[in-house]
Amino acid sequence: MINQFKTAATKNHRHDVFKWLTQCLFGAGLLASGSVHANETSFGDWKMFCQPDCVLTQNLTDPAKPGLRFAVQMAKVAESKAIVVQLNFPLGVYLQKPVGVAIGQYRTEVPMTVCLPGGCKAVFEMSAEMRAAILNQPVMHVGFFATDEKPNKITFLLNGLAAGLTELEKGGAKPSPK
Repeated sequence: MINQFKTAATKNHRHDVFKWLTQCLFGAGLLASGSVHANETSFGDWKMFCQPDCVLTQNLTDPAKPGLRFAVQMAKVAESKAIVVQLNFPLGVYLQKPVGVAIGQYRTEVPMTVCLPGGCKAVFEMSAEMRAAILNQPVMHVGFFATDEKPNKITFLLNGLAAGLTELEKGGAKPSPK
């Protein structure tokens, strides 16, 4: 399954990507703890949290294994128009093989970027081809290998993501009236 994905060349924004990654890692911890109040807006199966920078996110859990969590987060890099995608995996992924992303006919592979006690992350810039695929497809498949080297696939629903990305590109959702 994983070898059907192709590698996509993207522009090198390492400094911005890692700056954003650091902000997201710390920001996600604050959001999860409830210690910081964030503006939350829903876009179909996606949620946007703003405090003041905005992140679009979707989380997946396995009811049979409640501790097993996957997430995808998307954010706009402040100094550019680039959208950065962060795939979050639990510990136990095989780091020597890339993560495959498939949306309709669009395919790419990305390496794991960092592993922390809370899990591993693959961070990459969204290409124009990926953005176009999101507009026309209902799901995004993510393929990865576990430490037992068995291929795995998870599916994120794209319902509402196009509207969420449009709002993210404009700078984030406006607070909802109370």
